[in-house]
Amino acid sequence: MIFYSYLIYVLINFWKKFWRGKPKFLLSIFQIAFYSIFYIFFAIFFTELFHPQLKITLAFKILGILFLAISLIIQFKAMKKMNLLRTTFVCAIYRHQTKKTTPLVNSGIYKFVRNPMYTTDVIILISVFLITGTYFSAFLAILYIIQLYPFVKLEEKELMESYGESYLRYCKETPRFIPNISNIFSRRKKKE
Repeated sequence: MIFYSYLIYVLINFWKKFWRGKPKFLLSIFQIAFYSIFYIFFAIFFTELFHPQLKITLAFKILGILFLAISLIIQFKAMKKMNLLRTTFVCAIYRHQTKKTTPLVNSGIYKFVRNPMYTTDVIILISVFLITGTYFSAFLAILYIIQLYPFVKLEEKELMESYGESYLRYCKETPRFIPNISNIFSRRKKKE
């Protein structure tokens, strides 16, 4: 993930030239393929790390399954709201097209947290650790959390260039990763 994040954003000008004129869906397929190859590589070369090392109680496994299910539902809703082809990387590559045609998404789950997909990614990785108890799953969760902040800062820079003041206002009103629970309930009361 760290390698991928910096490979993508440090070389953004190269990627802009490389993907220019190519359909957006190919870029999304490339991203999915890259992640898949990354995890298959780890599965092949670090299989010892997949064996359970910690004894996880049934209660923690059930908690992990519950968190996993809830996170997958939230992530699906966030992806549906955002549209898979509208990741920040795709927007950065196709800025001349996307800036005019796609509005800033700040409704639905995005009115409570700016990065619900990343938040649920972390919860999913922690859930996998609670279910499996493998050191590898703990390692992946820690690695993902470490790379997340600088990666999101790079994304925010791209979003600021694309959306300007409206994105700045959105950042002031909406937390980056952890939703403010009191805001969730106060917004629900306002609807009633």
